[in-house]
Amino acid sequence: MQILSKYPLPADILSVDIETIRDNTKVANGKRKIPKNKVAALYIFAQNTIGITNDVNYVKTNIKFLVDEYKNILKNLEYIESQMVEALSKLEEKNYITSIKGISNIFAADLIGELGNISRFRNWKQIRKYAGYNFSDNTKIKNIYDMAGNLYEWTTEYSYHNNGTGTKYVAIRGGSFFFSGTGDPVSFRNCDNTVTTADVSFGFRVVLYVK
Repeated sequence: MQILSKYPLPADILSVDIETIRDNTKVANGKRKIPKNKVAALYIFAQNTIGITNDVNYVKTNIKFLVDEYKNILKNLEYIESQMVEALSKLEEKNYITSIKGISNIFAADLIGELGNISRFRNWKQIRKYAGYNFSDNTKIKNIYDMAGNLYEWTTEYSYHNNGTGTKYVAIRGGSFFFSGTGDPVSFRNCDNTVTTADVSFGFRVVLYVK
């Protein structure tokens, strides 16, 4: 990002030497230079690229706007995360959740945000069920568990309806990102699609293999 901000085009990179680029694009609050081999590789790419010769100022301006927008997004994200951590610090559950190895403050805040009042769950199995990972022997074949995904899932079920025309229809099951879980639960079936039907909400069955 530092290089893109100061040397947006190949011609800008080639206008200075590698060490100058490294001196002018220090990272980690200006304490560390970008590795020389990475800048050297970029230098080679700049030498071999066709580059842009028309509307150079227009292109540089667009790149500047994109870089500024990205920096603003990072700044806003940093502020949001600081608010999440502050809100988390006021909750009794904070110390319990963050005591688990690998659970950061941000992850803990996100988890509580998704679950709501954790005290309404009597045990961890209820939380697992709430998250949609309610495994049981009824959904397991040789350690492979059926999972609900965010797409309708093709099945091997067929139907020959449609006024007796003999057309083979394939069943899809579950729900998709188009509908809520209450609208189309995992048990939902639809047999109105032929084998050639294609849709962005159709996908394949999701499974989890547990050793």
